[in-house]
Amino acid sequence: MTIIGIDLGTSNSLVSCWTEEGVKLIPNVLGDYLTPSVVSLDENNQILVGKIAKERLVSHPEKTAAAFKRFMGTEKKYKLGNTYFSPVELSSFILSSLKKDAETFFNETITEAVITVPAYFNNLQREATIQAAQLSRLNVVGLISEPTAAALAYGIHDLNQDISFAMIDLGGGTFDVSIMEMFEGVMQVNAISGDNFLGGENFTQEIIEFVLKEKDLNIEDLSADEKGILTKAVETYKKELNPQIDGEISFRCGETRYSVSIDSKQLTGICEPLFLRMRNIILKALKDSNLSVHDLDKVILIGGATKLSIVQDYLRHLLLKFPYTEINPDEAVGIGASIQAALISRNEDVSEMMMTDVCGFSLGVEVVAKFQNSYREGLFSPMVERNSTIPISIERLFTPVSEEQDEIHFQIYQGENRFVKDNLKIGDLKILLPRKGKDQAILVRFTYDTNGVLEVIAKISETGEEKQLYIQQGSQLSTEELKKSFARLSKLKIHPREREENKYLIAKANRIYAESLGEKRDFIQKVTNEFEIVLEKQNDHDIKHAAKNFADLLNDLEKEVF
Repeated sequence: MTIIGIDLGTSNSLVSCWTEEGVKLIPNVLGDYLTPSVVSLDENNQILVGKIAKERLVSHPEKTAAAFKRFMGTEKKYKLGNTYFSPVELSSFILSSLKKDAETFFNETITEAVITVPAYFNNLQREATIQAAQLSRLNVVGLISEPTAAALAYGIHDLNQDISFAMIDLGGGTFDVSIMEMFEGVMQVNAISGDNFLGGENFTQEIIEFVLKEKDLNIEDLSADEKGILTKAVETYKKELNPQIDGEISFRCGETRYSVSIDSKQLTGICEPLFLRMRNIILKALKDSNLSVHDLDKVILIGGATKLSIVQDYLRHLLLKFPYTEINPDEAVGIGASIQAALISRNEDVSEMMMTDVCGFSLGVEVVAKFQNSYREGLFSPMVERNSTIPISIERLFTPVSEEQDEIHFQIYQGENRFVKDNLKIGDLKILLPRKGKDQAILVRFTYDTNGVLEVIAKISETGEEKQLYIQQGSQLSTEELKKSFARLSKLKIHPREREENKYLIAKANRIYAESLGEKRDFIQKVTNEFEIVLEKQNDHDIKHAAKNFADLLNDLEKEVF
């Protein structure tokens, strides 16, 4: 049975698999390894995924959603046309597309996957990821944090090294830092830290705000199409940023064209608040691992946003090391996911490698504490501290608060805050006492394993009676919930994939049309209509010839938009 590895990213996603020849990246139907994590609904109520959908962010923004990974585990809804989707449902469309790519590649049905998640994803966010996989008919055999997956990708080549290193993961929407060690084929995570709302999207927004301010404009002044055009212009600027050449961002508002030049030094200043957030997270991870920047042998960068030159420069100065990017930052996490899949399936090719991980958040219970003559309720008492190496088992004694108490209700939380109201509740366990009175002891044991399963056992010392609770990161949807979700989503058609490259060209033409004005729009309308007429005739030879010419023409037009 083939187990695939999936990097489910904020901006892009990727699927891979371990084969006899090592890791194999699996191309999508357009021949690309990266599939944009974008979903759109077309005029026929068909779901479009990936590159085609990304083009529609400009031409059909009201029917297109992106960066929804940021809201996994929340109640947020996205409106595409007249239909509302949750982040879980949108993610399931991405996973379904990657699953289909793998099935086409291997010519077999794929049912199992290892999926990567940000190291700082909490229990709800991990549950949401597994629920998305269920909707795409994938069984998740393992979740692995993105920095840990990337470390596996690097470690497979350097099993004999003994080093300490920082894995810096700046993706489209999340930022993770892992401080790790490698020795004798063992990869050990010492500490992690992160921010689920810090990534390349934030850099884009900072630049957009600066550009609009320079021209005395507000974001409300732009139409939905114009916002999409400006966002794409900023993303292009980021990709082409060169320390030696000033970059230029061109866009329009109404009938007026604007252009703003920003050099690397300016951009560093614009993004300073984001760098300060990154700095605090990195220093927190180092502190938790009892290391300083001088103790690091390597700094490894992963995630597409680390390609930004100002990010690399900042990290070089902060960590006093030239960042290491031997593996494509966009692919390292996906590669590691397939290595983890090989480890789970006990593949002999990776038998010399071993990985240890840590608990990303503290786990504990709600307690009442006496201060002077009064009691304070709602306090958090950690049992398993964050960054504890897992598996781990911890025991602690608790006693009733009141003489009249005949039961204890253990409320279980995840988080780092003093008060439980500021943490995430993940479960509860009630145990009846044999009698009333405060002079009773209840021994509570927390056991947390490498699969993200927390076992809580409460034992009454006087009688030996036990109550047990299992909390698994990634709760399964019930059969009834699955039926309802499948029934709702089945009403939507997934766009046929065999002509996806032609659909992409039409979407690209529509996007360039939205970015253009005047005569250029008339010309794009004309050549697009001509291409659509060729498609309608269904002559494969003519379509292939016309598609090549149309693609070349669109590439030329794209350069001339501004």
